Amino acid sequence: MSETYKLKRRKGYRPLSYFEDKLILIKGPDLFLSDLELKDINHILRLPIYSNLKRLIGRLNIFSRLFRLNSSIGIVLKSKKLLLISKGGIFLCDLMKRKYIKENVSIKGNPFYLLESKLRKSVLIGDYTFNIFKKKCSIYERNSNGLWSILFSFQEGDVNHIHSIHEDLRNNCFYILTGDFGRASSIWKADLNFKNVYIISHHGQSTRACWMTQDENYLYYASDRQDEINYFYRLAKDFKSNPFPEPLFPINGPSINFFKCNNSKFVFSTVVEPISIKKNSFFALWDSRLPPGVLSNNMFIYYGSPEKGFKVIHISKKDFLPPRLFQFGDIYFPTGLNKSNYLHFYEQASELNGTSTVALNLTNYDN
Repeated sequence: MSETYKLKRRKGYRPLSYFEDKLILIKGPDLFLSDLELKDINHILRLPIYSNLKRLIGRLNIFSRLFRLNSSIGIVLKSKKLLLISKGGIFLCDLMKRKYIKENVSIKGNPFYLLESKLRKSVLIGDYTFNIFKKKCSIYERNSNGLWSILFSFQEGDVNHIHSIHEDLRNNCFYILTGDFGRASSIWKADLNFKNVYIISHHGQSTRACWMTQDENYLYYASDRQDEINYFYRLAKDFKSNPFPEPLFPINGPSINFFKCNNSKFVFSTVVEPISIKKNSFFALWDSRLPPGVLSNNMFIYYGSPEKGFKVIHISKKDFLPPRLFQFGDIYFPTGLNKSNYLHFYEQASELNGTSTVALNLTNYDN
């Protein structure tokens, strides 16, 4: 195998975001800066996210996964400070001065997407909990002065939770992806001020999505369903009443994560998860049966574009541990702009490596 195809890997670390020509990593409560080849990793600061006991037991991969100690997300703001969302709270981190401030906001659950909006010059993020009874669910906004407020709330009965929020710079609007079942699995559109928010497409699990990208004419996403085969879809922007998304090709499983590369291409991954449940129970935690929408015990990365097509560039087998108790088999991508030819991602529940940050050279995959 050519050297350019070989993976560079650091076990136990999770990539958060790009910072200039570096990659920010997190391991437990500790932040690090790494070069893009993962050769030189330097400690920056420790955050008060976990107790000393959790920090110690979190050094073992199995306990880190059991207690979700590796689930933080972050984004580098225009101020060049890192906004970190963790189970221990939200922190604004000055990487140069090695200082942090805990922000005064409480967002429900464990969100996995946040948007730095150019249209509103703010950061947007939504509640993400199981919320089986569809209680009130909100979108929060952080303005340029660091003040948080509730921008919009779905009322009781509307949705379970918010997967992600995306802006359309050409049309001055936003798209909101919600889940998970019934009418809650919909694609919504909001005007610039979130005064007019409405469903543009609802077709059951076909419009259950976690991420979205777009061009001038179409919205693109991959579905996040368990009941049937998942597809990569497109949806015309000049839609009429409740348009049905057009399936372009099938994929191996539900898709949660996406990253736009420094060219016209992007990547997305598929997840290995267990069958859906209506109620959490002790026995359900140990269930490893795959639902019909997960075609194998492997996680896939797809690379390409709607115009030139996609190819699978990485496959990783899920380990034997129960996915509901010890985390799904999944592949996450950092936020921000990466100007190099390396694709960085985080393997979760990999059979060979547990959890790790990976750097993959994309050069030969563009041929």
